[in-house]
Amino acid sequence: MNWGVGVRLDQPTHAPLGNWHHLGGLTDVLPHVADRSLDWLDVLALVRGAPRIWEYPMVDRDPLPN
Repeated sequence: MNWGVGVRLDQPTHAPLGNWHHLGGLTDVLPHVADRSLDWLDVLALVRGAPRIWEYPMVDRDPLPN
C-alpha cells in the first residue's frame, strides 16, 4: 500500500530536493494527520503502522508556469 501526506513546511527539511529515497519518521508525519478523521479509515493507525516513512521534498516545489 502506498499513501501520501502533502504539506507545505515553513522550514526546509534535511532531505535533498528531489531525493526519492530519504527516510522520514513518524514524528515528521503525525503532527500533520493528528486531526484527520475518516469514517472508513483510522488514519493514525495507518500512519503508526507504516514500516517505513519516506520523505519526498519535491512536492515543495512551486508549480510550473504552464
